Amino acid sequence: MLSVQKIWYEKNKEKRAEYNERRYPTSEYRENNKTLSQKHYWSKKNVNFPPSPPSSGLCQRIVLDFCADTSPEIFEEAGCAVCGKLTPVCEMEELSEVENIGLLKVDAVTRKARHKSSDPVRELRGPILAPGLQ
Repeated sequence: MLSVQKIWYEKNKEKRAEYNERRYPTSEYRENNKTLSQKHYWSKKNVNFPPSPPSSGLCQRIVLDFCADTSPEIFEEAGCAVCGKLTPVCEMEELSEVENIGLLKVDAVTRKARHKSSDPVRELRGPILAPGLQ
């Protein structure tokens, strides 16, 4: 049994051929232009194949840069003492080395946790830092 598409395809061979002629004209200009453009491309391209091997200095630089980019310090993460977000260790500072820790001491911003709605609302004093984080 023939499918609908195959029947249509068989019936419309002439229409398809006419359509393809209009859609894809094969002109002499087009063929010549294609050949000339390919010749021009390859004449401008200075291709040395196979390429020469890299120098020993370049090989050393590639290996050293790879080792630096994949060292454990780059991937190791720790929690931020201020926001708690996991951050790469190489982007963090030791909390003891931070100059303006006083900026974290803002009044009326934080509250102690309440376990019941009847518990009083109390403010936490001092900088709010997660214990045990950097």
